[in-house]
Order: sequence, then C-alpha cells, then structure tokens
Amino acid sequence: MYKVLEKFLRALHPFMPFVTEEIWQRLPHEGESIMTQAQPHIQEQMVDKKLEREAESIFSIVKEARNLRSYIELKPEQRVTVSLYPHTKPKHKLIENNADLIANLAKLESLKILESGARPAATISTVSEDIDIYLHFSGLLDVDKERNKIKGKIEELEKIRNTKEQRMKNPEFVKRAPKEIVEKERESIEDLKNSLKRLERMRNELL
Repeated sequence: MYKVLEKFLRALHPFMPFVTEEIWQRLPHEGESIMTQAQPHIQEQMVDKKLEREAESIFSIVKEARNLRSYIELKPEQRVTVSLYPHTKPKHKLIENNADLIANLAKLESLKILESGARPAATISTVSEDIDIYLHFSGLLDVDKERNKIKGKIEELEKIRNTKEQRMKNPEFVKRAPKEIVEKERESIEDLKNSLKRLERMRNELL
C-alpha cells in the first residue's frame, strides 16, 4: 500500500504539487522534496496477471447485474436477488470467495450461486464471460406493463435501425460521406441490432 501511494503521489505531483508534497513529506522518504524524485515506472514483478483477470471478472459481473437493474428501471434503493451460474470450477470458487463484495457493489439483497444451468423462474438474464446472470424480478414490477414498455422500445429502435439501413443502401451516401461517418453508421446499426436482441430476449423472459 505504501508503494502504491508513494508512486501515485509522484505521478500526480505535476498536477497537484502542494497537496502531494504535503502528503509525501509525512511518509518515509529520501530527499528533501517530491519534486526532485523521478517519475514512477512499471515494476513487472509487481503485476499479477491472474489477479487482474479475476478482478475484471468480478467487475464484469457487477456491471452486468447493474445493467439488468437499469433495463427494468429499478430504483436505486430497491434491493434484488441475483443468481449466478458459473460454467467452470475456478469461476465458481472466485464468485464464492467474493460473494459479499459482488452483492455490495451491485446493491443486491442476496446472491445465489447455482449448481445447474437451469434458468430460475421469474428472472431476466444476461451473460458475462462464462457466467450466466439471472435477476429475480418477482414482486418488483408489473410484468404486463414491463412487456409493453419493452415492446415500445423495440418498435422505436427498429424504426431507427431501418432508417440507418436505408441510408446505408444509398450508394450516393456511401460514396460521398466521409469514411468515418460511414463506419460510424455501420457500428451504430450493429449496436442497435444487439440492443434489439437483448430486448427481445428480455421480453420473452418476462412470463
């Protein structure tokens, strides 16, 4: 922790000289001022790739759980139950060891680790790497109202996608528009297709 803090202060010093100097002076150090110290460099022996991958997996789970909350527009104070089905033993162990952290960051009432891949009833789902994520919505929303809302979103996105696809079919647009604009339109269409797939899946899961 000392090494991280000391290196961070040296990196930040050009932007916050007075604060970093004050903190640095209170730490064990060599030299009279932080301003005379070299900029920090990466020490490869301190980099733990396995730990980085595990942290990325945990953050991805939290992100996807939060996304499921936002899809059905839950209020921040509404606590939910999420079930996870890891497809591998290492991921099962990782989730088990970090269940409290995941539940806290994702604002969950409880976190369940499933032993089979069968989807629990009354859930919407997504995937993070080789982990299936299920958010239990029973008692949290009006299912019919939510399906109609998703239907409206689908219709809206389909109109936007159709408009963009028609534009891309126009040879004059593709020929005259800057390449970055054309590429941006292609990426936008792909994003819309992915969003539509997610919404269709969510609508089908709301039974």
